[in-house]
Amino acid sequence: PGLMLATKQDTSAYVLRLDASGDGQQAFSIAASSWYSSKATDLELDAENNLLVTGEGQTMPGQYANFFEKYSPAGKLVFSKSFAGRVDLAGVAVDSKLRATIFGHFTEQLSNEGQTFQSPPDDSRAWIAQYTPTGQLAWQKAYDGEATAAGLTTDPFGNLILTGGGALVFQGKPLASSHAVDRESALFSFVLKLRPDGSEVWARTIDGDVRQLGLGTDRAGNTWLGSNFQGPVWVGSTKLATDRAAGLLVKLSP
Repeated sequence: PGLMLATKQDTSAYVLRLDASGDGQQAFSIAASSWYSSKATDLELDAENNLLVTGEGQTMPGQYANFFEKYSPAGKLVFSKSFAGRVDLAGVAVDSKLRATIFGHFTEQLSNEGQTFQSPPDDSRAWIAQYTPTGQLAWQKAYDGEATAAGLTTDPFGNLILTGGGALVFQGKPLASSHAVDRESALFSFVLKLRPDGSEVWARTIDGDVRQLGLGTDRAGNTWLGSNFQGPVWVGSTKLATDRAAGLLVKLSP
């Protein structure tokens, strides 16, 4: 109530802040007003109530891009990043030191901050980038092996937890199903843990037809995954099976 936004875009991404009673306190558009269309895909608040948001849209009809932006609590733009081409961002996570990390995948080519990554035609590659509180690139890397990104979060110690699917190369070896006979067509998801500097800690796979829905960590650094599955799935050596869709909750130790 009392808040109104107008846009010249076909569709426009925006942020709405409500108070504890559900009344509107603040509303503002995000992404450049020059874009033809835009929509938000994920958002996080850091410890100082700055807003980190990812989204996608068209810079002009037929020209697609993703964006990553940071706004102050007052709604002032702190920095903005855009990624043109066949890029999909799974989301953003921010740690206690206000470092923001985005995770996604790209097809054919991704250029960012003076560095270009490439993939074979029609193969996607997972990519991750971390930024300082002022928007400077801290580090980024693309993983070998065809893979897609699904989600990310941080634990209380600043470590990063990533989820996705595909034969991503981790610590020099492509991830693979441990239980399927036909590994080329096997269905499996991965969970990765990285240190705050991007160095690799461990990787786990969940074999089977699993749709990842939720991801979080607790105060002890355990990772929790919420998913749906159908048919047989394996979490480590544990096998579960159902002939209909069912929920799956997995806890992984630090």
